Amino acid sequence: TSDGGPLRGLFGGSSGKSLAPLKATIDGGTLIVDHAASGVADLKLIRYGSEADAPEGIIECNLSNKSGLPASPFLLQVQ
Repeated sequence: TSDGGPLRGLFGGSSGKSLAPLKATIDGGTLIVDHAASGVADLKLIRYGSEADAPEGIIECNLSNKSGLPASPFLLQVQ
């Protein structure tokens, strides 16, 4: 992450309508989501950097690459 802290700005759930904040870590190039610790039982979608998930439309994100450039918003479907 850009600040060395826990990953922020990552949300997930079973549908796009009601997503909860996710606890996740990055190991090398792999995103590891602890959906049980996040309280998400049926994880089907993961969304990063979306204002739709943030209270008052303000999102705090800190995912970056090795050069320090911020990650673009993304949506993943979990199978």
